[in-house]
Amino acid sequence: MKHSKLYILKKYLNIPFQILKLIALTSVLCVVVGSFVNLTARPTILPPATQTLQPATVLISTMPTYTSTDTATHTATRPTSTRFPTYTSTSTSTNTPTNTLTPTATITPTTMTPSQTDTPTETSTPVQTLTPLPTPTVTPTHFPDVAVFFLKNISQTHAITLEVGTQSLVQPTPAPVLRAVLADNVPDYTQANDHFWFERPYDIPHVRWGSWYYPYGTNNNGDYLWHKGIDIQNPMDTPVIAVGNGKIIFADRDSIQVLGPYGNFYGRAVVIQHTNTWKGQTIYSLYGHVSKVLVKEGDTIETGQIIALTGQAGVALGPHLHLEVRIGENIYSNTQNPDLWVLPDPGHGMIAGRVVDRDNYFVPQQLITLHHTPSKKFWRQTRTYPDKGYKLDPELGETFTFADVPVGNYIIRTKLDGVAYEMPVAVQNRKVSFVLIDGRKLPPDKITPSPTP
Repeated sequence: MKHSKLYILKKYLNIPFQILKLIALTSVLCVVVGSFVNLTARPTILPPATQTLQPATVLISTMPTYTSTDTATHTATRPTSTRFPTYTSTSTSTNTPTNTLTPTATITPTTMTPSQTDTPTETSTPVQTLTPLPTPTVTPTHFPDVAVFFLKNISQTHAITLEVGTQSLVQPTPAPVLRAVLADNVPDYTQANDHFWFERPYDIPHVRWGSWYYPYGTNNNGDYLWHKGIDIQNPMDTPVIAVGNGKIIFADRDSIQVLGPYGNFYGRAVVIQHTNTWKGQTIYSLYGHVSKVLVKEGDTIETGQIIALTGQAGVALGPHLHLEVRIGENIYSNTQNPDLWVLPDPGHGMIAGRVVDRDNYFVPQQLITLHHTPSKKFWRQTRTYPDKGYKLDPELGETFTFADVPVGNYIIRTKLDGVAYEMPVAVQNRKVSFVLIDGRKLPPDKITPSPTP
């Protein structure tokens, strides 16, 4: 009986061991089978005819929406995600049409996410720099050397002293940019007259303003090519009209004649040689990326005549018109800022300006911000032109502009060599207001007197 109980006990104790043994054998079998499958498996390759490439997705969102009234009161919002921003402009004025704009670049950009706050953010790519100059670290509270002038019947204003108070410009410190061009022999802008000779290349009610995020002389913080014109977006096949009288000297694909940095840059373009000359030089206007040309070489053209249809030929990611103004010779290097040639809409003007440092060098790629008064709320921003590749207006010598600004009072801000400059500017109807930011003229209270021997 004792041996029977022992046998039964061993029998029941042996069951778990048998189970564990079975699990171990099963695991070994799975490993062997898995290894065999891996050795015999081959990747499946689709034949070329069955492979499918997914098209790139371009996210298009809305640019700042602002409401403009006769008192120049605006509100603005910027999208949270966009590659090619668009904007909607609504005005109570009967002279300003309702616009919907989607400016596009002329090169495939990297994806960016613009955002707007009262203090704009800046992204800067480090480049070669000169030995930094010693700079003051105190923000000035007075700037008596503000130069603000109105072109066309210019009347020089007296020196302006602006109380900055405690609200100074706050910006991230950008990487310094090489300053290599002296601001010598620049024109006297106080003697300049505006030259708004051209009309808009679109009729009302189409979009008539250029992109605020990709204006002339900028590259949108390195996302695009340096811009030699302005981009105005409208739907495909929107009629494009001549900005002035002249003769067609080109109306075809630019693969047969290089008009830009390389062939087929504009895809299809029209070039007008205008009847009037300026300071003895011929003036040309170029209309790029059009879907169809409606004129031929040798045709005589009148202002407002339809010459082409809006398209996205060449280096373009959406339907828009690339407008250039060329002076002297019809070549890519002879462009000038079209905003200084196209007449602003009624109730609007423009701001032009120049930035030089304390050693009288032009300051390239300098961030300039535009603010409403009296709130000093941020509205728009731009950058100064690069040192090379751009020709300044012979009468103004500008290095930045703000186009299509409603009539009213504004503040220009920038931070140069550690000094925050804040200056007022008044925009008048269909005129240019010029602002000089001169690092050689520091406020008197920031100049350190020489030690007495």
